[in-house]
Amino acid sequence: MSFKINVTIKQDVEDLIGKIRDWIKQESGTFSGDIEKGNIVLKTSFGTVKGNYVVNGNECVLEITEKPFMLPQMVIESKIKEALEKI
Repeated sequence: MSFKINVTIKQDVEDLIGKIRDWIKQESGTFSGDIEKGNIVLKTSFGTVKGNYVVNGNECVLEITEKPFMLPQMVIESKIKEALEKI
């Protein structure tokens, strides 16, 4: 079951995407994309989380398309928003 996370971009999009790319790679994940759209894969202790994103102006919609059954949506949303606040 997929779900979406809406994020307001409060900084330069290119800079933000670069920081997200670096963060995902530090977490042993993969990132492919640019300042308009792309895909992410994150490894967790529960399994793999996959998704894609689309940027439109100062809004970004992240759609999680695959997640481990044992990892609640609420936890994923919280971790992603927490990471974005630190970036």
